[in-house]
Amino acid sequence: MRHSNLAVCWTKALVPSAITTFFTALTPPQAVHNSNTITLEFASNYSDSRFVCALNDDDPTFCSSPKTFINLRDGDYRFHVFAQSPSGGTDPVGVTHQWRVDTLPPSTWLAVNPTGPNSLEFTLFANEPNSTFLCSIDSGPAHPCTSPHTVAGLALGPHTFKTFAVDEAGNVDPWGAAYSFEFAAEAPIHTRITAFAPTALYTAVTNKLIVFTASQPQAAFLCSLNGSPFAGCTTPWEASSLPDGDYSFHVRAVNPHGVVDPIGDHHSFTVDTVAAVGSNVSPQASSTSVTVTWTTNEPATTRLFWGLNGNVNREVGDDGVFKTQHTVRLTGLSSNTVYTLEPAGQDRAANPHKTSRLNVRTLR
Repeated sequence: MRHSNLAVCWTKALVPSAITTFFTALTPPQAVHNSNTITLEFASNYSDSRFVCALNDDDPTFCSSPKTFINLRDGDYRFHVFAQSPSGGTDPVGVTHQWRVDTLPPSTWLAVNPTGPNSLEFTLFANEPNSTFLCSIDSGPAHPCTSPHTVAGLALGPHTFKTFAVDEAGNVDPWGAAYSFEFAAEAPIHTRITAFAPTALYTAVTNKLIVFTASQPQAAFLCSLNGSPFAGCTTPWEASSLPDGDYSFHVRAVNPHGVVDPIGDHHSFTVDTVAAVGSNVSPQASSTSVTVTWTTNEPATTRLFWGLNGNVNREVGDDGVFKTQHTVRLTGLSSNTVYTLEPAGQDRAANPHKTSRLNVRTLR
C-alpha cells in the first residue's frame, strides 16, 4: 500500500502513544460468503482520527467508517485501513480484512454401494472443497448429512435419495444429485451339495471331497464337521487322513449381504478301514449236506469258500446283505467225506474278511 501519495497538511507533533487501528464490525463477517455487498466499521484509539483506505491494489484514499462496497463480483478481496491522529501520527501497520465473494452454487454427484439387505451407502462429492451436504429421502425435508451416508431401515418399496452440496459461501446446489432404488423382500438363499467322493456312505478311504453350490451368485460358505463351530470354507471341501468313525458334514451358503441359509445341506459318511471279525463258527452235517453258521462283530455280507480235503476252490457267492448272523447250507454232498469250509464276506466299507478254515465230515 502506498501512503506517500496522500497530501497530509497536519502539523507533525510528538505522539504521546502509538496510534492503532481496529475493526469494530464486519457485515457479513465470514471470510467466504455469497453477498456482493460488505460493510466494514473501524476505529482508532485516538478520537478525531482520520482514516486512509484501500481495496485490493487501488490507491489509498481518505475514508470514513463505516465503509460499504456494493456490486462486488465473485473473487478475492483485501481491504486495508490505517488511522492518522490529529497531531500527525500514523498507524504504521493498520488492519486488513480479506474475504471471498462466491455467488455460484456448487455441483453435486454421488456413488452408491450396497452394504446389506436393503441397505445402501452413498458417497457424496462436490466440485468445491470444504463443501457440506444436505440429504433427503422421498422428497422429505433436507437435513445436514455427511459422507458416506447410509440409508437403511426403510419400508419395502420404491424410494429416492437426494443430496445437495453446500459450499463455504452457503450456496446450495439447486439441483443436487438423486438416486432411485427399491427395497424388496430379501430372496432366501439355498445350499446344495452336488457331489462327493468317495460316493459310498461307508468307505475305507480316509480322504473326502465334497462339492457344493448356492442358489445366489457370489455366495460365501460356512462349514462344520461333526458339530464343530461353523467356519468359512470354499468348494470343494477336502479332508485327508480321517480316522475311523462316523462323520456329519454341514454347509450353509451366505449371500453378499450376509444373509445365511438357515438350513443348509449335509452329508453323512463313515470311514471304516478295519474288516469285520467272524466268530462262533458252527457246522452241522448230515450224510449229504452241511449247514454252517457264524457271527460277525459288525454287519457284513455272507460268502463261503469250500472244497474237499483242505481245498477251498468252490464258492457260495456273496449275498450282498449286511447282517451279523450268517448261515450257508451246502447240499448234494457225498457221505462220509471231509469238506473244508472258510466263511467270508465284506463289511459296508467293502473291507473283506475270512474266518479260519475248518474241516467237516459228512455222515455215513
